[in-house]
Amino acid sequence: MACERYVCKGVLLVFATVIVTTLDVLCQKCNHWHRRPFTPGKEIPLYIGAMFSSVEESTHIGAVESNLRPAIDIALADINNHPCVLRGYNLTLINKDTQCKPSMGMKSFFDMMNEERKKLAIFGGACTRTNELVAMAANFWHKVQLSYAENHPMFSSRDSKDMYQTFYRIVPGHRDQLQARIRFLHHFNWTKHMEAFTTAIERKHGVAILATHGFSSTKMNIREGLKHLKAKDARIIIGEFNVSLAAAVFCEAYSQKLYGPEYVWIIPGYHQDYWWLSKTDQLPCSRFQLRKALEGHFALRFTVIRSDTTRVWSDKTAAQYDAEYRAKCKPPHCQYSKYHGYVYDGLWTIAQAAENLITTMMMRGKHFNPEQDLLDSDRDVMGAWKLALMEAIDSLEFEGVTVKVLEKYAFTKTNVSDEFESYASKVIIQFSYQLYAIISFQQMFQINLTLPSENTTGQKIVSLCLDNE
Repeated sequence: MACERYVCKGVLLVFATVIVTTLDVLCQKCNHWHRRPFTPGKEIPLYIGAMFSSVEESTHIGAVESNLRPAIDIALADINNHPCVLRGYNLTLINKDTQCKPSMGMKSFFDMMNEERKKLAIFGGACTRTNELVAMAANFWHKVQLSYAENHPMFSSRDSKDMYQTFYRIVPGHRDQLQARIRFLHHFNWTKHMEAFTTAIERKHGVAILATHGFSSTKMNIREGLKHLKAKDARIIIGEFNVSLAAAVFCEAYSQKLYGPEYVWIIPGYHQDYWWLSKTDQLPCSRFQLRKALEGHFALRFTVIRSDTTRVWSDKTAAQYDAEYRAKCKPPHCQYSKYHGYVYDGLWTIAQAAENLITTMMMRGKHFNPEQDLLDSDRDVMGAWKLALMEAIDSLEFEGVTVKVLEKYAFTKTNVSDEFESYASKVIIQFSYQLYAIISFQQMFQINLTLPSENTTGQKIVSLCLDNE
């Protein structure tokens, strides 16, 4: 039976052989603590290759390094000061700026692989074009990559298992949001069975798309796109466009009268506060008209921070961590990022996986030495460490500041099962009187929408997509 040590915080009073502690002492259980002797101040660096960018994509607004640096610093401090995690090691990030360019991303990756400081894993990034190439290359270098922001569906497609074998992401992916949207549509019986283009997931759940129309960012293209949907007698419109175009789309919707109680708009949940008020002077409609078109629409987004009072591994609640992040993130150098909690949980994921891996190897009589065990000269050894780290990630279960991190439900690797979707953290919000209100599943049953009576059980659903390539 393994020895355990309880590391306690609080006042400790010692009388001879009797130890009395205060009643409010908080204790944490540390397994195998005695197996890893080390000298304080002489911890072994455990390097993680980070791929944060100084430039952000329009699809990942808020993911630049300056907005996430406070989360990085808080996570590393909490991990390296924790009495039970990576004892004798010091988790250290080596960042390379990818500038959201595929060429710079690959250069950054190869530079990290050729440095003397050997990397246990790759953390990041937030740019899909860069992640696609790095994720393919990482497997051949026997490196696990964990992204805190990537949600593109290509990483959970049928062939992703072969193309991105070592790629993980902790943020909810596109498939996850699609499942939530399907459940939302099913609640109101907004389905229409007909021969139309649908994804495999939509067909499985009985949701048919009447029409799909892509458009670019030009005003004329948006107008023609909405005319096409209006001609189809669209009543339920699912919008897949970036926040930079959302206001222009709704201005055109106002012009064509595609709003009001007879229409339902479902769009991505943009995390920027009052996004509809930015650059309104460049729009063809007034603020009043824009708000009128926006009234009542629904948005689906992942949660930034969990709302309960669960204490995570760093002995903080999510609210306490969020307050700490906000205190360190001050404009103009730092803007609040929707990804900061996922950065924090992502670094804890790597730390916990590394701890489990090191502990397991130690129980087998092997001491982990990064300078020797992570050398890329021995491909067989590197491959073994890669598989061992992936197994450690796959078996993780701990409370994070965004959601409970659980192997089966929190990590998107490849071909995720439907069960994954039910545990990902999402909220549905509705725009009303210039504000968004969160709608719980209990509250959703009380929503009253006025729709044409002849279509109550079979609404016409269309999908409006942005072609931003």
